[in-house]
Amino acid sequence: MADKSAKAMKTNHLTASQRAGGEMILGRGRGWGYGMAVVTEALPDRPAAGSFGWIGGYGSSWISDPSRDPTMILLTQHEFSSAVRRSGAQMPAALRFILASR
Repeated sequence: MADKSAKAMKTNHLTASQRAGGEMILGRGRGWGYGMAVVTEALPDRPAAGSFGWIGGYGSSWISDPSRDPTMILLTQHEFSSAVRRSGAQMPAALRFILASR
């Protein structure tokens, strides 16, 4: 894959208004690239801005944080019973553990 294509995939393509409207699904401080979420805003205990990945509705999640180097993959399966975003809730704890172990 060309570097230009990879960069386009990891770039947010949503407007501020679209991000605000999709916050319940994407999460706070996130936008959407081509096929994956993109972290647009640095928040405490969260992946750095510029990170990218997928927080799936059924619990399978991954995120790559190029500024700090870790890639986290969490594979859990659970029933999707509501539109309230719960998946990926374990990711902040995993990120703290990985960074503290370095």
